[in-house]
Amino acid sequence: MKLVARLYVRPFAAMSAILDEGRILLAFAFAAAVAFLMRFGVNGHDLSAVVVLVSPFKIIAIVALAFVPVMILIVNWREGFGGAATILRRDYTPVLVCVLMAWAAALLPFAVLAWGLRLLHAQAVAIVAFWAAANVYFLFLSGCAIRTSMGTSMPLALTSALLATVAGGAAAMVFAFVGNGSYLLFSPWLLFYGYRYLQTDLQLAGSSLRSRQSFRRCLEMATINPRDSDAQYQLGLVYLQRRQFSEAAARFRKAIEIDPQEPDALYQLGRLDAEQGRFEDSLASLRKAAAVNDKLSSSEVWREIGTVEFQLGHLPQAESALEKYTTRREYDPEGLFWYGKVLRALGKDSAAGEVFERAIEAVKTSPSHRRGRLRKWSGQSASEMRTLAKRA
Repeated sequence: MKLVARLYVRPFAAMSAILDEGRILLAFAFAAAVAFLMRFGVNGHDLSAVVVLVSPFKIIAIVALAFVPVMILIVNWREGFGGAATILRRDYTPVLVCVLMAWAAALLPFAVLAWGLRLLHAQAVAIVAFWAAANVYFLFLSGCAIRTSMGTSMPLALTSALLATVAGGAAAMVFAFVGNGSYLLFSPWLLFYGYRYLQTDLQLAGSSLRSRQSFRRCLEMATINPRDSDAQYQLGLVYLQRRQFSEAAARFRKAIEIDPQEPDALYQLGRLDAEQGRFEDSLASLRKAAAVNDKLSSSEVWREIGTVEFQLGHLPQAESALEKYTTRREYDPEGLFWYGKVLRALGKDSAAGEVFERAIEAVKTSPSHRRGRLRKWSGQSASEMRTLAKRA
């Protein structure tokens, strides 16, 4: 209940806490309790056909079998994290727990209000308005869940939630069409053979949340050692993946306090500072990281240095850093795009055009599962080339 209460106040922090402490059975139980409360509260208004199209069990089935998988697949299609089956095994249970808690938290106030308005003999339009508001809030919390669990952007998270609603509506229509025959899907015989057939996949999906939570607990215990900078760094990566940037930065700074020559923590802190517009601080951290390890993160430290130098207006330094990076990583479209931007700012339009063409080609020839994430660099490079054509 503490986690549910936090969803109303600090949804992103609450989703992170659910990933660390949530339990799948408790999430199902809480969602079922809210579904029953809502069902009986609405029935008294003769609005069950409008507001609640399916039974509590079917609501949870729609969320688990349609809404959550579609959200994960949409995000993976755009971000290119990996194969669909692999990502579903990795992220299904964590996202499901978060979304079930989000659904229960969003619909709980409506369920309580439905009982209260039933006693007050309120008009039907008031019930429908509250129900619509609760579902909008559920979509927002679902976006928070997928953003925190999979580390995507909020616009993409909300888009995936909206599109998953279409899949959920289609599943509800199927249940309505099948009618009472849909209860056969929940028969012990079918569930037993379904589990036997999907046993390995279900075990892998179920273990993903437990393994994340165990890993997090081990890292927390490791931080007891005041000389263990790696534990602080790894916790920073956990927060970074969840897009909790202030918590991640605090962990990276703690790792650097323990070991001032920790290149990975310096690198990640520099990237965070750059994203938040602190370019001077970012450059200092990135330069220190490169001094310790010239090829840090497959030389990406030089790409970040070149980008920050460009943002600061240090064009010769930016050109030097990005030239070094693109020599080592010839097919990275992000590095090529920024190198082209620097060359264009220096007035080297011909060379810039060639680099932008290389960036577009790098996206076209990249593996299919990475193309979605890299596509924006192709689009921006094409836009820069159109600008160069107008200037020519």
